[in-house]
Amino acid sequence: MKNSVWPMQPGGGLFLVCIGLGLVAAAALGGGAMRYGLPGGFVAGFLCIPLAITLAHGRFGRPTRLQFVALYGAILLEMAIFVTLGRGGYFRGVPVTAWTTGLTIVALHFIIMRWSHGPWMLRLAVALLLWIALAYGLRLSFAALVIGDGVLKILFGLIMAAPLLGRPDTKTALP
Repeated sequence: MKNSVWPMQPGGGLFLVCIGLGLVAAAALGGGAMRYGLPGGFVAGFLCIPLAITLAHGRFGRPTRLQFVALYGAILLEMAIFVTLGRGGYFRGVPVTAWTTGLTIVALHFIIMRWSHGPWMLRLAVALLLWIALAYGLRLSFAALVIGDGVLKILFGLIMAAPLLGRPDTKTALP
């Protein structure tokens, strides 16, 4: 599988690009834009997934049951952590700390998504965790933390979605 395109990879890539653009726009605009940038990125990302599935149909094979389990398992675990922290009042505290924790949880759930979307998700998780540690260690501004996170998601998303732009090649499709 090391030279193949994972069936869920392109759609996940488009989703990441949308989320990253929402994060960068929200952090760059600041203020109330934080409320709309991330949700706007989610909506755009969810709208792109059916497009990616349509474009990828027949080119990269069908996702396996294990890939679906990894995808849904990662999302459910992420949601359970957020709900637990939210019910405990964690996110009412210091906004920057809460955002840093949230970005870290998202990065960690990408480790599990490696088994649904391929090795680029693991690379993204490592890059995001390193960025968060660097931004935290250097005491970068909240906007810089979020913009850096968004830029990484955009870059990795573009890499993951790139196979949609290439010519179909049955040699790279998964069995």
